[in-house]
Amino acid sequence: MSKNKKIFLAIGIVVLVLLGAGTYALTTEDTPKAESSQTSQTDTAAQTTPGPTATTQAPDTATSNVAGRYQEYSEGAVADSQYATTIVFFYAPWCPECRSFKKAITDGQIPDGVQVLEADFDSSTDLKKKYGVTLQSTFVRVNTAGELQKKWVGYGKDKSLTSVLENVQ
Repeated sequence: MSKNKKIFLAIGIVVLVLLGAGTYALTTEDTPKAESSQTSQTDTAAQTTPGPTATTQAPDTATSNVAGRYQEYSEGAVADSQYATTIVFFYAPWCPECRSFKKAITDGQIPDGVQVLEADFDSSTDLKKKYGVTLQSTFVRVNTAGELQKKWVGYGKDKSLTSVLENVQ
């Protein structure tokens, strides 16, 4: 093997190692493996247990008395007419922005009549296509027929429940 080929091979190996280490660091940042099983239990509890009160009411909630909720996306949940406002949150567990938004939403009190439905960004290809979603941490307000009402990309924006509610009005 010539000297140039050996140099290029060595550089290629170094680049691959650095890319792998960078990817590992990004995917494990703020979410240790031992915590991930606790997170799913905490998230389930957060769906039914209200947290501190948010300062902003979502649009169209005055007529609904049903408690706000955060849960996994399903067509049945979208069609639930008890909720005046339905927001689909395109979430990726490897995304620090998404994790921050999820924490803000589950730590806050989702107003009555509002539901936030978590759709997996990586596997919801048809849903992303339907709403024109190209970036994780996108929020889409839909009606009970699942039709897009408003879309907001939260990536790089204020990570708060208030911000989400205000931007999908």
